[in-house]
Amino acid sequence: MEKLFQDRLKKIDNLEDRKLLKDILNGVFSGLVKHTQSELKALETRIFNEIEDVESKFDIYASLVSKEMFDPIHPFLYPMNVADISEQEGFFEDIKEAVLKNEEVRFGKIFLACDYLELRQIVSLLVDRRFSGELVTTMGVHPIQIKLVVDDSYLRQIEELYSIFIENDMPWRTIFQPYIYKFMRIELDSTVTLQSKEEITAVSFDLEELEPYQHVNQVPLWNIKPFQVKNASFPVPAQDHVNYEHTIYMNFYDQMSGYLVDPQGLDISFIRREDDALTIISANERVLQWSLLQVIQPREIQDKLLGNHRVELFTDRFSRKEGQIVRSMCEISRIINAFTAMKDVMLEKVDIREASQAIEETYALNPFIKDNIRQDTTKKVMQLFFKTTELTMITRDKMSFLVSEIQLYFPEFHCVGALL
Repeated sequence: MEKLFQDRLKKIDNLEDRKLLKDILNGVFSGLVKHTQSELKALETRIFNEIEDVESKFDIYASLVSKEMFDPIHPFLYPMNVADISEQEGFFEDIKEAVLKNEEVRFGKIFLACDYLELRQIVSLLVDRRFSGELVTTMGVHPIQIKLVVDDSYLRQIEELYSIFIENDMPWRTIFQPYIYKFMRIELDSTVTLQSKEEITAVSFDLEELEPYQHVNQVPLWNIKPFQVKNASFPVPAQDHVNYEHTIYMNFYDQMSGYLVDPQGLDISFIRREDDALTIISANERVLQWSLLQVIQPREIQDKLLGNHRVELFTDRFSRKEGQIVRSMCEISRIINAFTAMKDVMLEKVDIREASQAIEETYALNPFIKDNIRQDTTKKVMQLFFKTTELTMITRDKMSFLVSEIQLYFPEFHCVGALL
């Protein structure tokens, strides 16, 4: 409106008339315009806030650091597996005991820093591949053979987290932790004969052409902190006269964080969330110690921080609340462009193809979610093509994340991605 006033004033040639009209506008209409704009802004904010965005408290971020660089007092990132940062006391003693008992022997894990296509080719060749190594003891050197096996322990953690989300009646979003799919376990694949008095002092092996890719003592991180808490008061009978309400007051905890109850085998019927409390409906009538997961949100979103955080737009909130999907290219683009960590990956086009025509350069990040209604053999392929401004080690992992998220919206297709 102000721009319109300025344009009209410039068109008045008579300076006295222009000054008179300007004084009138500044005295009357300018205040009215500012008041109208202020009221519209307040209305927009109120409507935006009426659609509650609980999901933003459960954004999950990820990173990878070496064990030596791990910060134990980091404000929000914690190791996915605490054993990754603990000192390995008695490591060689455990190996010796496993060898003497003829049990499975594991020498730890390595991280392969490579692109997904390279990793896929490496894994396909590892089935029958063996590498040479040496087991050094106080009585000599034993030649050994080792094999590399894909480590799925972190993926199992995500699957457990998925079950916890479902138990808490929270919508699931794909977790973007690209590093966990590049870990390999090192396992002994030969027979070693040790004496009872023989002590292991060192282990070495040669990964040949994989040596440039391998990194040891790598720790994947995420913003989930487990902790224990007891009921704030004695359980009270629920309205159904069968269960009990266990209340945990959250006033003393970070209000920006999201909180999940980990059942850990306890009988939980329902979890009610309020601004200042978590109420757990359970058949247990005793005061219990509950396991909670705190999903800590960073105070400031960094550009290089990986995660499944989404831009908070009114259209996105409204779409998630109503649960309606507009099956169009624009809708798919809207879903993809909402993720802040994917700015360097752009969707170019989407094709529907037969399975034999698919170009698959991505992998599924939610393999534990099964479709019990549709058969994979009858599904057509939704082929998503991407472009990137910078090709990095995790570019195709980003594509896999986006494709896996689209797969949740379009279960009737088998979604795959490729880079143009």
